[in-house]
Order: sequence, then C-alpha cells, then structure tokens
Amino acid sequence: MGRLLDIHNQLLKTAATKTAEEALQTERVVILEKYAAVAQSLLQEKYPNNFTEADVVALTDGLIQRDIEIEEAQEKIAELDEAGRIMARAFVDEQQKLSQGA
Repeated sequence: MGRLLDIHNQLLKTAATKTAEEALQTERVVILEKYAAVAQSLLQEKYPNNFTEADVVALTDGLIQRDIEIEEAQEKIAELDEAGRIMARAFVDEQQKLSQGA
C-alpha cells in the first residue's frame, strides 16, 4: 500500500511540474506574441503592406535583444551604484575614525 502512495505522490508531483512548465511556456508565448504585435505595428506604420513575416521575426528579435541589453545595463548600473555607496560609507567611516583619533 505504501508503494502505491509513493507512486501516487510522484504522479501528483510530476503533474504539478508539468503544469508549472506549461504555465511558463504559455507566459513565454504571450510575451513573444506581444513583441511580434509591436514589431508588426511598427513595420506597418513605416512600410505599409510592404514587409514579410521574416521582417517581423527579425524586428521582434531585435526588440527583444534591445530590451535584454537595457535590462542588463540597468542591473549593472544598480550594482555600480551599490558599490559606490559602500565605498562612500567606508570612506566616511575612515575619515571619522581619523578625525576622532587626531
């Protein structure tokens, strides 16, 4: 009986994992569809009825890459900002120690 419960629990865990994976895939598809819609809109605005599906795919990829680069730059700026604040605090603390010791 214990073995059947183990199998049942494993099946439930597998189903939950598949559901989470399916939700993630669905979310990714929705995001890609939004990027593709923006790309198609931009191309339609700039080149009315004079672009191909390959153009939409290329622009979609470019938009995604641009957003990834922006996000990476923002993360790097946040890291540098934090490092600067830490160094500034350390400098102020050192200056206070020196001024108290003098």
